[in-house]
Amino acid sequence: MKNKIFTIVAAFFIAFTLSCSSDDDGPSISEASRDLRGTWELFQIIENNTPVASIPCNQQREFTFNQDFSYSEIDYAGQDPDNCEVAATFNGTWENVEDDMVLTLRRTGAETTESFTISFRNNAQFFDVNQSSERTLTYQKIN
Repeated sequence: MKNKIFTIVAAFFIAFTLSCSSDDDGPSISEASRDLRGTWELFQIIENNTPVASIPCNQQREFTFNQDFSYSEIDYAGQDPDNCEVAATFNGTWENVEDDMVLTLRRTGAETTESFTISFRNNAQFFDVNQSSERTLTYQKIN
């Protein structure tokens, strides 16, 4: 009798464990992609190991990366870096960031893609994009 009860309990436990598998949650998303979701603004430009004192409007950008792998981008213009105006907005899709930390963006209607190698800092509150050996862009998560 004890063997039957044990067998029934074991079978129930196995069935419950298998039915609660996370395989049903759709494609897996990397930790880096989870960290990337949210809104980011250009925080700092470093040129030749020196921070740029004031970021010109025409270089300021803001990205919002959504859970469904869509994104929006806002580019700015103007003369006063403290009072920039929206110059253009773009929408598109982004790819799951894997261990190689390459972020690929596809603008809606564009035939080309942009790919960046990014590195997160400070518990994923900042990420860096090395544009060249002399120039690094740092984005800060704002939400």
